[in-house]
Amino acid sequence: MTKRFFFPPIDFGPNRFFAEAGTVTTGTVNSGTYQSTHIRDGTDWEINEVVGAPGFLLTMDFTALKVANKVTIVGFYDGNVGHTVDVDAYNWGTTSYDTLGQLPDALADTVYTFTLSAAHTDSDGSIKIRINHSSPGNVAHILYLDKVHIS
Repeated sequence: MTKRFFFPPIDFGPNRFFAEAGTVTTGTVNSGTYQSTHIRDGTDWEINEVVGAPGFLLTMDFTALKVANKVTIVGFYDGNVGHTVDVDAYNWGTTSYDTLGQLPDALADTVYTFTLSAAHTDSDGSIKIRINHSSPGNVAHILYLDKVHIS
């Protein structure tokens, strides 16, 4: 799929932290890497769903210089309104993931902002964000991530 809209690069400010690592555990990478999410430039990290559950699962690792209070995702999920794509943050206190919200089915880049709590930042500043399509996938559905940062 070709992106329907292009947004010029935007500077989100000096207190933004970008992924230092990114792993697709389940899914097929069409193009890009986690580093493609550092700049809002129309060059995406594209991940196709796979047949079976989960449809896709990816994790991004960040290090903040302070406790972060939100994660911002610029991109979209081109799939099905009946599919749920959760955005999760690792809770260092409970040692499990907390669901922050969902990415709905969409046709163009959208800015999504999710709130982080202090429990989502480890003592060394580590933050883990997971995007999880937990239901069975359809190979024609794609997640497009143009920019992801914490602040």
